[in-house]
Amino acid sequence: MTETRTREAQLIEAFEELEHGANMAWRNSIRCIGRLFWSSFQVIDEREASSADEVLEALRRHSLPMEAKSGRR
Repeated sequence: MTETRTREAQLIEAFEELEHGANMAWRNSIRCIGRLFWSSFQVIDEREASSADEVLEALRRHSLPMEAKSGRR
């Protein structure tokens, strides 16, 4: 595992490692009916968000384009 930096004694993985881990976790989740679509899972790195407002803004940036793609609101 590549260590990019440590913060408060926690290992912070490189983005590629987080993306791969999230994809494998979803693919290997036996009870998840949506696991067949694991390869389309999109990981967005928003680890720098440190306040509730920053997290909310990151969610809005991520969810609005996804909703536009599917045609749902």
